[in-house]
Amino acid sequence: MEKKRRQIEKLRAEERALKAQIRQAERRADTRRKILLGSWLLAQADGDFRALASRLDEFLTRPADRDLFGLPPLPTEEGDEPLE
Repeated sequence: MEKKRRQIEKLRAEERALKAQIRQAERRADTRRKILLGSWLLAQADGDFRALASRLDEFLTRPADRDLFGLPPLPTEEGDEPLE
């Protein structure tokens, strides 16, 4: 009986390892898609980053992300001061 429990635990560990490998491969593929899409967008912009930034204005909400594209900080909910 103990031998069967060890075999079951070994199989479960192998299953966890395989699932982790699948998740890692999916993350790599997702990252690669994003890199390729970003490269294509930059090529389409042909150096006119302001045009891209203006289209990203509604999409980007994190201050650090907005700063990368030279966008001003978003206003607070009260509308009086930008978020930092």
